[in-house]
Amino acid sequence: MEVGNYRGITVLPSLCQVMETIIRNMIQDCILNVQNPTLRGITSGSSPLNAAFILEEYYHECTDMKTPAHVVPLFA
Repeated sequence: MEVGNYRGITVLPSLCQVMETIIRNMIQDCILNVQNPTLRGITSGSSPLNAAFILEEYYHECTDMKTPAHVVPLFA
């Protein structure tokens, strides 16, 4: 193993992790109240399948109505 190629693992200090947990717990209820219900893929107790179901229904509706379906994925 080349010592020059070694990069250490950076771990957040425990204090930062504790602060992040406290702040997240303080604002989580507020965020969930204003969050768009279709954006639940990263929300606890939800699944990306919820969004996939909406997209599938949109696609089938456009197919039935013989209109083009345009989907633009946004990855942040």
